[in-house]
Amino acid sequence: VGKTLNTLATCDLPCLYVLGEPRNIWRNIDAANELRKANGLELIVVGENLIIFEYAEFEELIKFIHEHTGVNWDNLKTIVIDSLTHIMSVGFMSEIVEEAHEGRSQKDKNMTKEIASQYKSTVEDYGVLRNGIVRLTDAIGKNARRGITVICLALEDEKQQMVEGSFMKV
Repeated sequence: VGKTLNTLATCDLPCLYVLGEPRNIWRNIDAANELRKANGLELIVVGENLIIFEYAEFEELIKFIHEHTGVNWDNLKTIVIDSLTHIMSVGFMSEIVEEAHEGRSQKDKNMTKEIASQYKSTVEDYGVLRNGIVRLTDAIGKNARRGITVICLALEDEKQQMVEGSFMKV
């Protein structure tokens, strides 16, 4: 709770903000500016020192990050991806599942399990998801190597007991 607000309140400007979740970011910007003002930091001015890119499609995001379209990337100090979890598990995964469903529908015109087919995920889908996220994080990482601070916000796993033991303990 508070990841977006705290990030906007403390990040270096100018900043590219990738809005990956369908939400109203303006409340966070207003609250962040109150905190920035109280701490003597430069205020956020959308379109000037905060560029907002709204996620719609995965390939569009990849293209934007690779081609640096419409943004002076040389002046950027921070890139915020909010949230990588939502882009990965909702946005991109939905695109993958929808594409797979369209392929199955075209192949089998007599499909009887329309709903099951529409929302079915396969092992291939998870491979595509993994490779796509690697492409995204690699593209973002190239900007970090140029000296831009990259902040990827993510949702906390609320079911920790389900993943315990799946990571090597050090």
